[in-house]
Amino acid sequence: MPAASRRWIIRPTGASSRAGGIDGTIKLCEVATGKQIKVIDVGTGPVHAIAFSPGGKQLASAGQSNDVQTWDVATGTQLEAFKGHTRWVRFCVFSPNGKTFA
Repeated sequence: MPAASRRWIIRPTGASSRAGGIDGTIKLCEVATGKQIKVIDVGTGPVHAIAFSPGGKQLASAGQSNDVQTWDVATGTQLEAFKGHTRWVRFCVFSPNGKTFA
């Protein structure tokens, strides 16, 4: 598992996990082996929080850049960026139905 990671979460399917790192990346790893599958460079600085949507198809990340971003887990593509926070964003979570997050 990556040493520079700050947060670990397990995907709802249980097959993979994500790590948010101080190096500004999100890493997808297999739970059983710890093998790294994919790296997403958020491009905005250290990642302080990550959250999977209930179905595991989207991911939200937040951090030192004062914004929150959503990602497509399969492709690693950024879906949307929510800017305008006045301080670091330290937590994020999806609602149970996956339609909103905070």
